[in-house]
Amino acid sequence: MTAAHAQSGDRWEHGSDLQLPPAQRSHGSAAASSYWAGATYWHSGRDALRALAAAAPARFARVFFPSFYCQDIAVALRADGHDVHAYPDAPGSGAIDVAQIPLRAGDALVVSNTLGLRARSPLAGMVPAGVTTVEDHTHDPFSPWARSTTADLAFASLRKWLPLPDGAVAWSGTGHSVPAAPALDGVHADVTLKRLSGMLLKSRYLAGESIEKAVYRELLVDGERRIGHGVPGSMSPVARALLDALPIAEARDARRANHARATGALASISAIRLLLPGSGAEDVVPFAATIVLPSARHREELRAALVAERIYGAVLWPIDATLLPGVPAEHADLASRILSLHCDARYDAADMDRVVVTVRRVLEAAR
Repeated sequence: MTAAHAQSGDRWEHGSDLQLPPAQRSHGSAAASSYWAGATYWHSGRDALRALAAAAPARFARVFFPSFYCQDIAVALRADGHDVHAYPDAPGSGAIDVAQIPLRAGDALVVSNTLGLRARSPLAGMVPAGVTTVEDHTHDPFSPWARSTTADLAFASLRKWLPLPDGAVAWSGTGHSVPAAPALDGVHADVTLKRLSGMLLKSRYLAGESIEKAVYRELLVDGERRIGHGVPGSMSPVARALLDALPIAEARDARRANHARATGALASISAIRLLLPGSGAEDVVPFAATIVLPSARHREELRAALVAERIYGAVLWPIDATLLPGVPAEHADLASRILSLHCDARYDAADMDRVVVTVRRVLEAAR
C-alpha cells in the first residue's frame, strides 16, 4: 500500500512536507547504504557539505556554487569562513566550461544535479590541479551518475527525496577521505523528534483521524527552521534505520512514472514552459514536474490558486542576484517564475491527474 492510498477523500492534499509512510514490503530494492561506498551519514545536506569543506586536506579557500542553487547553503559556508562565489549554471544551461571559472588550487567547485535533470557531469574541460570537485546529488541520490561519480567528493540531502525526519550522505567517487560524523547530540535529536512527530501526525491526519493540521504543521515548520544550524551533526539512528528499510527502487520508479504522466499532460498548456531533461538522458528521474511561468506575478497567482485547492507547489529557490558574486540577473528572474509540483511516491496516477486538471483550470480562468 502506498502513502497515496492512505489519504482519506476529504483530507486529500498534494505536496508540502513528506509524511511518514505506512509500512510496506520492498520487492527487490537494495539497501540504500549499498549505493555509496565508504559513505558517512549526516543530519542534513548543509551539515554534510560544511563538514566536507572544513575537513578537506587543505581547507577550501574559495567555494564556487552554481548561480541557480540554494543560497542558504552558500551563506552557511560563508559564515564558516569560506569565500563563496557563483558561476553561471541553471536548469537547461548545458555544459559548464571550466575554463570560464576563475579557479585556482585550494578552491572547491560545487556541481549540482539540479532538479534531477542531468544524466552525467556537465563539466567540460580540465579542472585545474588542486581544485576539489564536489557534486550535490540531492535531487536524485540514486541516479547512475551519483552511483558512478568520479568527483572528489559528493553529498546528498536524503530527507528531501525520502520520508525521513533527517539525513544526508557524503562519499567520494575517487577514494578521498570523507569525515566521520560525530555522535548525535541533544540539539540535533530534538530537531529529529520534532520532524518525526510532525511526519507521524501528518500521516494520521491524512488518514482521516482527529488530528489538527496546525499541530503537525507547527512541528514540521519549527523542525525545518532549526535543521542544518549549529555544529554539523550526524544522522539520527531512527532515520538511519528507516533509510535501509525504505523501498528505494520502487520509490524511484514511482517518481519517474508520476513525472512522465504530469509533464505529458502539462506539455499542451501554452501558458507555461516545462523544465525537462535533455535528449538522450538515460535513466534520468527528475525531482519534480517543474513549470516556468511568464512572470513572477503569474507564478504567485498560480501558486496561491493551487494552495486554495490543497496543492502545495515548491519554490526551488528564491535567488538574490546581489548575494553572491557571479549570479546573473536572468537566473534570479528565472527563480522567481518557476514552480515545482511534487511527483514522489506519495502519489499515484489519479493524484497527478488531479493536479494537472487543476493547473489547467486555473491558467485557463486567468486568460
